[in-house]
Amino acid sequence: TKDINQNELSILLLNHFSKYFHNRRVEQGALTLASPEVKFNLDLENNNPIDISTYQLKESNALVEEWMLLANITVSKKILRHFPTLSVLRRHQPP
Repeated sequence: TKDINQNELSILLLNHFSKYFHNRRVEQGALTLASPEVKFNLDLENNNPIDISTYQLKESNALVEEWMLLANITVSKKILRHFPTLSVLRRHQPP
């Protein structure tokens, strides 16, 4: 077995918790809108597109996305709590 260094352990823990937060959001009714991202391959001489493909999302993309969502939600709640009359928050109707 391979020894896991501190950085690898930290990333594994972040990934574990990101999956937990994702599952919790989905259970609470969050929508998962997964649309493919398009990637253009460009000609090096003139930068014209020569090929198109879809970008394959990796587990690391989901990890970063989940922590960004958590940061946004946390900051929004703090703004609402401290500046309730000045905050502008986007709210969606329940699905």
